[in-house]
Amino acid sequence: MYGGESVRVRFRMAENDLDHVVDWFGTDVRVKDLGDDQLEVSVTCNRQAFKYWAIQYGTVIEVTEPPDLRREVAEAIAEMHHKYQKNEESK
Repeated sequence: MYGGESVRVRFRMAENDLDHVVDWFGTDVRVKDLGDDQLEVSVTCNRQAFKYWAIQYGTVIEVTEPPDLRREVAEAIAEMHHKYQKNEESK
């Protein structure tokens, strides 16, 4: 769907949400049990596609690596928050 580079991405999530990962990325993922129902998941995928996936699943995952992709996701979320706050304040 997106052109460009593929990167190795790591993110944290609750164990019971792993189905979302398999639905999107298949079984070619690395999963590490962190305890307390938390997993660290590692996938290789298109950087831009993952950014939008992370925004979509932002309530159930947290991007940990690479650091610059984590920043991009955080900036996109902050921009979305600003837009929604601005619209709520003008009502």
